[in-house]
Amino acid sequence: MNPELYMRTAAVVALCTSLASGCATAPAAVRQAGVRTVPDQVTREVLGDLARQLPAGSRVVVTLDSGQRIRGTLLRVTGDQVVLHPRVRVPEPPLEISLDTLRGIEADQPNGGMGKAIAIGAAVGAGAALGILMLLAAIYAD
Repeated sequence: MNPELYMRTAAVVALCTSLASGCATAPAAVRQAGVRTVPDQVTREVLGDLARQLPAGSRVVVTLDSGQRIRGTLLRVTGDQVVLHPRVRVPEPPLEISLDTLRGIEADQPNGGMGKAIAIGAAVGAGAALGILMLLAAIYAD
């Protein structure tokens, strides 16, 4: 085989590898300048309003000031507390979390189940097939 063919093959393999591994993707968005933060008291009030709007029985993820994230089922929201039943392997009693210790609360999104797994598998298979076709095209292009 001639050296030019080796170089072309190596370039195609490097390109496929960098695209498949995510090395050639765009960097994450950067925070825009001029964004202001709000005082803690306003944040606590907003979090309380958000928690009150969520219906009882909703699956939520609560983030505490310590950085700990708790997944669970929202039981009720009182004036200054959120009552949450944690979703853990070993059953635990409901937690009463003060709104003063909350950093965030959001509705928990399920992972997607079987449909998502099938879509990921199909995308990986299509990517592998495309990579092999590109490699073969580079080898036999002459």
